[in-house]
Amino acid sequence: MEQDEGSSGSMVRRMVAGRDVGAVGLGCAGLSLFPPPHEQGIATIHAALDAGVQVLDTAPAYVPDAASQGHNERLVAEALAGWDGDRSAAVVVCKGGHARVGDGHDIAADFEVCGRPDYIRAQADATLRALGVDAVDLYLLHQPDSRVPIVESMGALEALRRAGKARHVGVCNVTIEQLDACETVGTVDAVQNGFSPLSRDRSVLDWCEARWVPFLAYSPLGGLFGPAMHELGALRGVAARHGASSQQVALAWAIQQSPVLIPIPGCRRPEHAADCAAAMRLELDESDRERLMNITADAQPFDAETDTQRRHRLETRLDALINEVAP
Repeated sequence: MEQDEGSSGSMVRRMVAGRDVGAVGLGCAGLSLFPPPHEQGIATIHAALDAGVQVLDTAPAYVPDAASQGHNERLVAEALAGWDGDRSAAVVVCKGGHARVGDGHDIAADFEVCGRPDYIRAQADATLRALGVDAVDLYLLHQPDSRVPIVESMGALEALRRAGKARHVGVCNVTIEQLDACETVGTVDAVQNGFSPLSRDRSVLDWCEARWVPFLAYSPLGGLFGPAMHELGALRGVAARHGASSQQVALAWAIQQSPVLIPIPGCRRPEHAADCAAAMRLELDESDRERLMNITADAQPFDAETDTQRRHRLETRLDALINEVAP
């Protein structure tokens, strides 16, 4: 685990796409699925970059509705163009093979998966236009398509690499078996799967760690289906001890799970982005780690929730987002 000495403490760092970066990224989906005011979206990305975040995660599926293709990618491009820092230090991660096709009113059923090579190629070209670049730093298959062998989708990614349109490639939402299949076609440079105090399966993470493949952890704060991090007593107790937020502790905990793990929390406000970035400098000691062993027990009631309960949680949060952005 590399660390960078900074004025407010040491910053944990990672390697991804051949670059040395801060160990916390920014998931930009929430800035477009239910977009806040445009200025707020730009300010959120700038706040993350100012705080040392370098990995920006976007995708063509991150749009308000099917009529707004490229919304999130253009937002990321605009934010980078208007940032007064070193733009070359940013690593843009984009994903293909997934799109929003509905009117934006049902996030649970509004998307389609398509892993056909021609679809991936066309979507990648649209991404390059939206980002205004010749090549994406890291391009991932957003989700395996059950109708298309994953080796065919991986072959399309390798074709993008050979064409110079993607500097590095990888896959998301995959199993070990799918990763092994991908490796018969090309090199998996990164994996993006869910991982959080509420989603603790290490199987794919261990696969990555054994090969020093970066693991980008999405929904590291539980996502729309999970409880807020302050609802987990172990996190809340350690946060109080450090004068930090529960989300900072959750991200610091995730970082400590593996030297290849990079959590990419989604943020919609500048202050939230800065708070998450501070996790890169939050040092947890042995006493903290012992307390955080209780995360498993804290999460058990949520692990036992029914699909109906999870759906209710999702709908409640979506209602709040819709009301937040309504004119």
